[in-house]
Amino acid sequence: MNFLIMLFKNNIFDCFFDYLDIIMRAIFFVFPIFSLSCREGKEVELPTPDIVDVLIDQEEVFTNSDLTCTAVVESQETVFYSYQWFNGENEIGTSDQITLDSTLVQPGDGLRCTVTVRNSYDVSSTASTSRMILNTDPVINEIVISPNANIRTNDELTCTADVFDVDTADLTTRFSWMLSDVLLEEGQNIDLGDFSITEFSEVACVVEVEDPQGIIVSDRKVVDFLNTPPVIQEVNFSPNPAQVDSSLMCSALYIQNPNESNYTLMYQWERNGIPLNLDPSLNILEPPHNVHDVVACTVRINDGFQDGVPFRAEIQIANDNPIINTVEITPQDIFVDSTLRCSGTGEDPNHIDLTSSYRWLNEAGEILSTASLLTLSPNMNEVGESITCVFALTDPLGGYKEQSESVTISNSPPQINTVLMSDTSALVGETVSCLGQATDINNDVLSWSYRWFDIAGNELGTDSSLLLTSANTDREQQIFCEATVTDGEEIRSQQASLFVENSPPVISSIHITPNPGTSYENYTCVIESEDPDMDAVSQLYSWRVDGILQSVTGDTLFNPFSVGALIECEGVVDDGILQSVPLASTALVQNTDPTIASIEINPQDPTQDSMLTCTAVAEDLDIDSSMWDSDLSMAYQWKDASGVIISNQSQLQLYDGFASVGDEIFCTATVIDPQGGTFGTSSSVTIINASPFFTTQVQISASYASVGDTLTCSATAEDPQDGILDTSYEWINQDGVSLGNEDTITITAANTDPEDTITCHVLAQDNVGETVTDSTSVSVQNTIPVIDSLNITPAEVFSDTVGISCVSGPSSDADGDTVSISYTWKVNGNLLADTTEDLITTFETDDIIECTATPHDGRENGAVYTASVTISNHDPNITSVSITPQTDIYVGETLTCSATATDTDGHSLNIMYHWIGKNGMILSTTNELTLTSVTTYPGDLQCVAVVDDGFGGVVDSTETVVVENSIPEWTQPAVISLTDPAGDSTTTAFTTGTATCLAAATDADDGDLTVEYSWRIAGVEIASGSIWTINSELSDVGDTVVCLASAMDSDGDPPTSPSTASVTISNTLPVVTVTLEPTTATVADTLTCSVEAVDPDDQELTYTYSWERNGTEEVTWSNLESISGVFSKSDAIKCMVTPSDGINFGDANSGSIVISNALPTVDSIEFVETELYTDSTAQVVVSGS
Repeated sequence: MNFLIMLFKNNIFDCFFDYLDIIMRAIFFVFPIFSLSCREGKEVELPTPDIVDVLIDQEEVFTNSDLTCTAVVESQETVFYSYQWFNGENEIGTSDQITLDSTLVQPGDGLRCTVTVRNSYDVSSTASTSRMILNTDPVINEIVISPNANIRTNDELTCTADVFDVDTADLTTRFSWMLSDVLLEEGQNIDLGDFSITEFSEVACVVEVEDPQGIIVSDRKVVDFLNTPPVIQEVNFSPNPAQVDSSLMCSALYIQNPNESNYTLMYQWERNGIPLNLDPSLNILEPPHNVHDVVACTVRINDGFQDGVPFRAEIQIANDNPIINTVEITPQDIFVDSTLRCSGTGEDPNHIDLTSSYRWLNEAGEILSTASLLTLSPNMNEVGESITCVFALTDPLGGYKEQSESVTISNSPPQINTVLMSDTSALVGETVSCLGQATDINNDVLSWSYRWFDIAGNELGTDSSLLLTSANTDREQQIFCEATVTDGEEIRSQQASLFVENSPPVISSIHITPNPGTSYENYTCVIESEDPDMDAVSQLYSWRVDGILQSVTGDTLFNPFSVGALIECEGVVDDGILQSVPLASTALVQNTDPTIASIEINPQDPTQDSMLTCTAVAEDLDIDSSMWDSDLSMAYQWKDASGVIISNQSQLQLYDGFASVGDEIFCTATVIDPQGGTFGTSSSVTIINASPFFTTQVQISASYASVGDTLTCSATAEDPQDGILDTSYEWINQDGVSLGNEDTITITAANTDPEDTITCHVLAQDNVGETVTDSTSVSVQNTIPVIDSLNITPAEVFSDTVGISCVSGPSSDADGDTVSISYTWKVNGNLLADTTEDLITTFETDDIIECTATPHDGRENGAVYTASVTISNHDPNITSVSITPQTDIYVGETLTCSATATDTDGHSLNIMYHWIGKNGMILSTTNELTLTSVTTYPGDLQCVAVVDDGFGGVVDSTETVVVENSIPEWTQPAVISLTDPAGDSTTTAFTTGTATCLAAATDADDGDLTVEYSWRIAGVEIASGSIWTINSELSDVGDTVVCLASAMDSDGDPPTSPSTASVTISNTLPVVTVTLEPTTATVADTLTCSVEAVDPDDQELTYTYSWERNGTEEVTWSNLESISGVFSKSDAIKCMVTPSDGINFGDANSGSIVISNALPTVDSIEFVETELYTDSTAQVVVSGS
């Protein structure tokens, strides 16, 4: 058969074999589309399946749609189908049916179904169709305001919302609070007390939910306020107390109106129990009243919805007592002989004829007078006594009022008549006196005091007399005496003065110091003087040397002077006014012997071959130091110990034959000045041997030593005659035992013990046998023992471990001492009694076990070694986890999770449960879970049991069940509502306005579902969303517009079918505006009827024109757009236009104008005369129309 097919393909058969066509059809009946034509003589092609169309069963596709893809194929043969679903380039399905969800597609994605049809010849055709994934609007299932009952206008409210979107969980939820159309606050919470809210205010929580495609759904819930009746807490009267002429005001106070609504108050007045017929809105009762009338006021309150409890108050009309305005006593400052006047003023609101009276009272309450005047006397009154005037008013009804005023009798001060001084002037050293004389009106006993002071106010004395001294006064000064008298209370003072005259100063002695003096000293003139006035005095000096006046005027005459000169000083003292008698003194300048400041022999410790030099420094105070070397002469003399003069030169050379060790040599120096004054002094030295000495002190190479150290001792010695000397060494311990004679020694446990002291002695000797020694020491320190390591075994310890050990490594001691090791154990820092290396006890989880090991060499402890271990915890063991029920689980079920566990450590276990939903969200942390549409989605539901032993041991185990999905249902079919462009509701759809489509669906798992809307004309989608703004670009008059509503639950399942509603677009009549142009015309103008038209349907319009002149239709002008040449002045012209859109005529409209008078025109002006003069009359010819 394959061969025959090949022959068919290669046209091997001739037309002769036409009859084989029947045979081949019989053989290849499974391939009916093959044909063979001998007449054409062309190559034969295999038949191809013809795919007429590919259909997806739903025009509007959402993220939760269940779709079926179907291919329409024209073929007489058997074909085979294969399907592929694509989101963009990603394959998401290979069956003719597919259930979409948000993991496969998202709104805006392009969904494509590709069908491949293959026939039995293995020839295939492919075709595709596509749909755009539509967005599903988010859904607000419920808005909850908390609290939800008995809400007051000052409560704090919280708004929450249950929202859902089948496309995504990524929703943005916004909350706002509105007062009618006014925004109060944004956010979930609001404190109504911050705003002026009444129980009748429309306060609403507005919730907006926005999905990632920008689709916003909003809803609102209005707060239901509870009305509270208003309450009056108090009613009072003003004034209170009230009199017969009072205007009484009744006021309601402390009104409580929680809802802050407006309220009204009504007033009922009564007098003596009888209601008064007054306007109930009046809260004021006008006078007159009678005394003792009882007036009552009842206040009723209403907030517009209900009455509050009435409140009643009463007041009794009282008689007015008189009013005292003033009470005054004059004068206010009174004495024992004053006359007092009392005066008072007052009034009475109800009476004119008031009676007044006066009473004068003393402190004992005794009446002194009942007149308005009162005269005091010293016999009756005394200083400090209080005098009171009582002023009283009485009205005819017995109303009485009194008021008092008091004054106190003041003391009269004494009066000073005069103050007498003993003299008008005086000198220092004299005594002066002061005497005061005074009288007192009260005959009080007077006492006097005195104060003397100078013009600067400095006090000089406090007696009646004063001795003038230089300490308390100055010459040429005025001094004062102040006499003060007091009667015990009042004080009065008066002053008198005198003048102190000047006394001259006196020199008591004068002398010069030093006397006699020297040429190099300064001479001072000392004056001793006195001034009776103790005035500050100045001392005047004049100096003479050998009778010659010097220029110096101070108290000192400065050196130098000549030896033998005579110095004279004359002094005078001046107190600024007078001078003393001059006085003089003299002094003689004497010679001073020279001195030797120092004498020195060098070298100080000479040896037998030294050169000795004697040096002396001379001084003479009478000679300038720069002249000492030239004016002073110096002589030297050397002597041996026996006094034999050796030399008279300043230098002396020693040598072996001349001087021996131990000889003493003397040098004497003598100085002579020009006046022959001399001075001499001596010094000596002793001949000594040149001793050896250490140029480098002995030192040991280390400051201390330990076993194993090698020490080196070193030092350097020399002698001036012998040079560097040999040294010898010896090492000894503290017991004097020699340890070696070399310069080095090695410390061993054999030659030393710890704490030994080792000393190095060094000795050097010169050629004459003189030695020098030095030594230094170091101490031998103990070497502490050591342990190589310390560990606790086993390394990990649990509460059930039996016994642990503290294992130390090898120990050692460099000193060779025997090492012992001591142990201590601590549990959680608490020391145990056990001191062995093994510890057998019980443990608890997290206990910290610490072992310390301390080596000891018999002298001291080594370092402390520590090892520790923390008791480890055994994790608990979960033995079982189960959920009941296990199957057929839907929203509304209550599930129980149970777990059991054990713990090796015996810890108390805490079992916790976490219910985890399909999206990984924790739904509950208790062992029970009630499934709700808010929290639970179909799919896997897990219970995770977590067991915690409290010591860090936490384990978990998971059990899983499946929550079955519920199919959603339509609760409200799709309904379309219409509004016109003005926003008013209408029942007819036009090409302008808006159409709103509403439908509702619910799902047992998800609650209310989000509904997606698609607007279609003839099956083609023109818009999406619940609101469609109608426009002529998308729709024409007569179109039927279908709203297709669809919904999908979170598992991707839609209701059994979409819900639809439809409207038909009606025609909108065109509207025209007519204007005649030009707007001002004359009989010669052409009038044009200008039309502006509006047709919301954007249809082509035609116009019918009709004209009227002066109210009469001009038939001949019909359907003309412009008219001209037929007008007369004042014609009233009207053009009426009727539009048509081809379906209906619109309303006619017109424009009007009145033909205006045409002004004449001047074409030319010509003068009759061609020449004119200043006195000519001009004539002109005017032409025009």
